[in-house]
Amino acid sequence: MELIQSALTNGEQITFSVLFIGMLLYVIKTNDAREQNYRETIKELTTALNGFEDLKTAVSEIKTKVDNWRV
Repeated sequence: MELIQSALTNGEQITFSVLFIGMLLYVIKTNDAREQNYRETIKELTTALNGFEDLKTAVSEIKTKVDNWRV
């Protein structure tokens, strides 16, 4: 009971506590959205890089055929 009375008489502590909790919830929410964007970007880049692996394999095969053709 004394804790509640001291908190109510000291408005600065209540204001700081409310603002801190509000900012904490805001940061958690925005970080979640940002992390989701990062995951989507990583997924898109991974998909794009898979295409380069196919291209690398094709170029390697062509190079091997050309090298064998020259000999």
